[in-house]
Amino acid sequence: MEFNVSTWTTREIDGEETDLLITAVADYSPAAPDVHYLPNGDPGYPGDPESIEFSEIHIEGTEDELSESDLTENELDGLRQDCFEKVQN
Repeated sequence: MEFNVSTWTTREIDGEETDLLITAVADYSPAAPDVHYLPNGDPGYPGDPESIEFSEIHIEGTEDELSESDLTENELDGLRQDCFEKVQN
């Protein structure tokens, strides 16, 4: 399932607190359960956890060019959390 999500963050840029709007195109994959045994009795396989992959990320709020690689892990985690909340609602 693909959808757009946005979040705000504040970061110090050139000595000033700057509000940044981070917008992303996210692809959500729901969790897949473990399969303990196949129908023929053979061993099964482990499931997969739910996941979020970003195909595009845009950052607005500064004249400097910022990209996904400029985001901190906390900013990316916040964006992922917003995605999971959007999917659950």
